[in-house]
Amino acid sequence: MLKSVRSSPFSALIVTYLISFGFIYLAYFSVNYTARFLFISFLLLWVGVWIFIESLVRTFGLISKRTKIKQRTTLIHVRIWIVVFMGLEILLRGTGSFLTHPEISDGRYISNAKQNHIPSWYWLHPSKDTVVNHRKEFKFYRTTNSIGLSEKEIFRTKSAKTRLIALGDSFTEGVGVEQDAGWVRQVEKNFTSFGNSLETINAGIGGSDPVFEYKLFTDKLLDYKPDVLILTINGTDIFDIVARGGNKRFNTDGSSGASVPWWDWIYACSHLTRFYTHKLLKYPVPFVGVAHVTEEQASQIIIQTIKNFKTLCQVQKVKFMVILQPSLHEFKGSSYIPFYGYKVLISTMEESQIEHLELYSELIRESKKSRRKIQSYYWPIDTHFNAAGYQCFAKSVTAKLKSLNWIE
Repeated sequence: MLKSVRSSPFSALIVTYLISFGFIYLAYFSVNYTARFLFISFLLLWVGVWIFIESLVRTFGLISKRTKIKQRTTLIHVRIWIVVFMGLEILLRGTGSFLTHPEISDGRYISNAKQNHIPSWYWLHPSKDTVVNHRKEFKFYRTTNSIGLSEKEIFRTKSAKTRLIALGDSFTEGVGVEQDAGWVRQVEKNFTSFGNSLETINAGIGGSDPVFEYKLFTDKLLDYKPDVLILTINGTDIFDIVARGGNKRFNTDGSSGASVPWWDWIYACSHLTRFYTHKLLKYPVPFVGVAHVTEEQASQIIIQTIKNFKTLCQVQKVKFMVILQPSLHEFKGSSYIPFYGYKVLISTMEESQIEHLELYSELIRESKKSRRKIQSYYWPIDTHFNAAGYQCFAKSVTAKLKSLNWIE
């Protein structure tokens, strides 16, 4: 009797189902515990799906005589489609059309969906920690303070006549150079070389956006009594807000962002899934799940946030300025094609009399003066500023602050 049970077709099918689930789980495990070699994860997933589908066909063949007659033909069709899809996967990987920025710059996958769901209302590094900025082109270490900023410990009492706080993303934090070589610290050095006139606080955090920055400033940084506040905006802020929305991202349980789509791990290891996600389902790039707002709405959220900053700064008697910072892909040769919503932002700030600096024009001017290509101010793969780019950034901000006579 035991022999008949062991040799029964259904018992064999149960074993193949278990094997298929085993391969799929290995794929899931490998995606979630490694950011590299995701083609191996894809192969594990593909083998698991292949075995599962064939098992399903054989199951129907045992249940229905009509299905059993067509079983062989069906299995041939299944195998043909499996091979076709495998070929398409390899083709898409070969073109690199759906590689994410971290995969291009560092060869590793980072889930934007997981990054956008955090257990806090504040987009910060872990406090008093070491942060590694590791890319193919550079590797720099940063230490964080008790707040979670890539900055020295800050105190209520000012160490200079003027205190400046800079808000922004990785370009403000200074990714691409040593911790003290970003534009914020260089601006401080440009003024302190003439006396103890300026103290800067670098509150830039890679991946942040104006909505997170407003929350950070009002809840954690306003008490440090800044005299000047600089907010840096770039094109990635539009995409971040499309993915995260406005203030609705702040959940009542103290977390931020929407839950991670269950199939995020499949997207990670399969470029065919990425094609289907963006080209057919029309999900935005980078993939974070369902878009919360449109690009137009994201632009309006940024405008409203800037106005909120201005109102708050007027009440607190803080001088406020916005910097519009260009990304490498926005330059076509020596000409500049601004990100979505740029012109509306400029128009709004001019109407609202908000001081602002258009950094792209400064970069073009500097490149012509030094006779070097604009692209030479960026890391070509990672696309953050290099030392020359941050130096130009600092030079432009210093000149702007001097022209406004904001630093005593």
